[in-house]
Amino acid sequence: MGVEKSKSAVLECERVIIEHVDYNSAHGILASCNKVAHRLLERRNELVPVYEEIYRKLNGDQTAISELFHLIFISAAFWNPEKVRATRMELKKLKQLNDEIYETSLKLAKLIDERGSLNNKSSVSSDTHYDICLVLDAAGRENYMYKFWVQEDMMKLITRFDCKYWPSLSEFLCELARDANEAEISASDPMTAAAITGQRGSLVDFLKAFFEGLDQNKKRNSGFITNDFQLSDNSMATIMNCALELPADDIKDAGYIKRYRQSQREK
Repeated sequence: MGVEKSKSAVLECERVIIEHVDYNSAHGILASCNKVAHRLLERRNELVPVYEEIYRKLNGDQTAISELFHLIFISAAFWNPEKVRATRMELKKLKQLNDEIYETSLKLAKLIDERGSLNNKSSVSSDTHYDICLVLDAAGRENYMYKFWVQEDMMKLITRFDCKYWPSLSEFLCELARDANEAEISASDPMTAAAITGQRGSLVDFLKAFFEGLDQNKKRNSGFITNDFQLSDNSMATIMNCALELPADDIKDAGYIKRYRQSQREK
């Protein structure tokens, strides 16, 4: 690329970056993305070849360039190794919570049934809830929306249909147990789903998320980036080093990206 074209590519890419920063700042959003953007601006010299490649391969399309940089920002801000590690921990915690809810709900259902048996068949009783509708009504006593919009109609139903028409408290708890036990835990978006594949976290998680996001933003998926667009191994390594602000002893080269891509093809 000639000197003038190179200069135009750098200026256009940096204009897009600054435009994102200004928009985010004006709207008080995506502060973490702005941090990534500033890293890129501070490391212009390293990124000149990357900007030239982006500008050339996207034919100077401002919308496509803007979309690509947005993807770089969010990938580094939300799918960096630290964030993905936290997501994996949340995934594990959610599984543990569902297991505990399953076990606790079944245990509580059994206790409710035992209490009901004593209340109904022994010479002692306790003034405790037995009707799920009355539990719902009591639970809504501090809920203004329930009291204003629902309670009157609910009380009419309770008056018309006694407790034999409704699930028992223990049945309600057993359903909570079933729901927790059978729940399928998954990522809430494709980039997170891609990032958390595999048992151990690493910088590869960032690459997985970025490349998934890149595919999602191509024209075949209603994005603006051309379907054949692909960053070179050198450019991808430079983006990773700068956007994630990797320490000197963890800098990645084109060979790292090449090996990753090869491993994905083999899979």
